[in-house]
Amino acid sequence: MQIDLEGVHSLLDLGNGERLQVLAAVAAPAAAVIPLDRDGFGRLEALHRLLSAIHRRAIPPDTRLTPQQRARAKRMLRAVDGFRDGATQQEIAQIVARRLRCPVGVNFDGR
Repeated sequence: MQIDLEGVHSLLDLGNGERLQVLAAVAAPAAAVIPLDRDGFGRLEALHRLLSAIHRRAIPPDTRLTPQQRARAKRMLRAVDGFRDGATQQEIAQIVARRLRCPVGVNFDGR
C-alpha cells in the first residue's frame, strides 16, 4: 500500500495469477480503467451493471452466458461444493439430477 497526494494506492493479488490495482482518490470521483483486450466488451457490460447498482437503477442482465450455460455452471459449482464437503459421487449425482427436469412426454425406457 502506498499513500501520496493522489490517494491510497494498493495492488491486490487475486490468487489466480491476476492482480487488481485499487486507487482510493482523495478529492475525485471513483474511476474505472478497462483494458482494451478481447474481454473489453464484457468488462464494459460489467461496469455498466456496477454503475447501475451504485446509482440504484435497474441492473441489466449479464449477457455473457446463456441461461443454459448459467444453469450448467450452477450445477458444476454445486458438485464441487459437495465434493469439498465430503459427499460421495453418488450423493452428488442424486442432488444434481434431482434439479434437472425432463421435458413433458419424454420417456427414457425406450418407448
